[in-house]
Amino acid sequence: MEEEKSASGNGASLDSKTMNVLGRMVGKERSLVMNQVPVETKREFVSFANEGFMGNYGFALKWLVDLYTGSLPSKNGVTQAVLEDHEVRLQKLESQKERGNVIRTLSGKTIVEVKRNGT
Repeated sequence: MEEEKSASGNGASLDSKTMNVLGRMVGKERSLVMNQVPVETKREFVSFANEGFMGNYGFALKWLVDLYTGSLPSKNGVTQAVLEDHEVRLQKLESQKERGNVIRTLSGKTIVEVKRNGT
């Protein structure tokens, strides 16, 4: 029993201290401690988490991981989808211009036909 006492002589065994530390670590299984993070990167992450996730670093990290793994579309992917949608709409409008637009009444009678090929 004497050899289990710590070198500082406070009477607590090394095993109980280790168990205490391990108990705290197990209790924080959803925690993460990171070292050697560049100061500017930490500053940007904290700002990102504060602005977009009300200071919740866990959700900010999860969002970044989801974005990295492809679970969330990237801003470029969303932008590309929007651009493609606009391109389809533009092509549809251009084809309508080439055919000309016809304005009809409810009975089907043509009131005016508009040509848009420069005439």
